[in-house]
Amino acid sequence: MRLKNPLFKLKVKASKTSLERFRRTARMAPAIAKRAESIKGPALSRATKIANIVLERIPIDWGLCGGKERLFKRNSASAILKKKPIGFLHCAERCNLALSLLNASGVRSWLAREMIFVTDEAGKQKWHFHDYVEFFANDEVHTLAFHALRPVIDTYAIFDGPMEKIRGNKNSYIFRGADSQQIGGVGSWREYEAFGRKMRQNPKNEVAKNERRMELLVAEGLIPREAYEQILFS
Repeated sequence: MRLKNPLFKLKVKASKTSLERFRRTARMAPAIAKRAESIKGPALSRATKIANIVLERIPIDWGLCGGKERLFKRNSASAILKKKPIGFLHCAERCNLALSLLNASGVRSWLAREMIFVTDEAGKQKWHFHDYVEFFANDEVHTLAFHALRPVIDTYAIFDGPMEKIRGNKNSYIFRGADSQQIGGVGSWREYEAFGRKMRQNPKNEVAKNERRMELLVAEGLIPREAYEQILFS
């Protein structure tokens, strides 16, 4: 009887006391834990190495366009085991992998999702999003942003400070969670559109949920209290 390689276990059941119970798409599967073993050095150095791993495992292919059918669905274990290009809607999947590897390598991190209300050329109003990873290193919050610029530049940047310090649109909302699915239950494009409708109807309600979620994650230790204070006063 041939035994299945344990690294190919993509879904890991989290215990009731583990921080992994808050995560769905960014859990520490065996393949993630194994890959993280080789990521050494100071926290900022680890973050840089992880960002490069993410770009290598999930490169941009402009011929794929948006790829909504896979958006929010593919978990970090799948990404580390199988290299798969993605279209311009790249940030959610890349952040999943970065979150997993950062946490597995001992750098506490969480998702920061910016929601921006825009009006398109046809006059239709809707919410656009971009995902970022915030992490805590050297007693300071840092923000990892993945960029995809035409035609060939595919990069990332690490900024000092939380999203509130680096975002270009001051009228946007920032939502935080252990991973994408903890923010509004978003695990597919359909669920993201449902979240967008809730935002149009009552953004204050989603902001209140975000505040409660952050307080929970601080109490559980996923977000350090020092990081929470830096976010509040940024």
